[in-house]
Amino acid sequence: MTGKQEKMDPEAKKKMRQERLEERFEYERLQLRAGEKNGYEMIFPSPYNEELNVQYENFIKKANDIWDEFTTGKAKKKPVEPIEIHKKKVVEKKKQNGKKEGQQSVANKDRD
Repeated sequence: MTGKQEKMDPEAKKKMRQERLEERFEYERLQLRAGEKNGYEMIFPSPYNEELNVQYENFIKKANDIWDEFTTGKAKKKPVEPIEIHKKKVVEKKKQNGKKEGQQSVANKDRD
């Protein structure tokens, strides 16, 4: 009796997660269906307004970023730079390295 639990196989884990999500969504649908009795109103996702869905997605993303920053701190999280900027930096480094190698080979020829 070590208290260890056997790991679930990934397929079973995925199936269980899907079943639990379906149960959750069904419960939420029932709560929302009660409507005026319970005072709940579904605001996200909106089946009628895609613009509102985008706005809520932005709120959720920002909330997750703030939570990550709060729990891990700013120093631990590297800022994400756009791929174009990253590519430019890589190209510049390659050019600089090429110039240095060229200068070194000329210096080596001068020695000989």
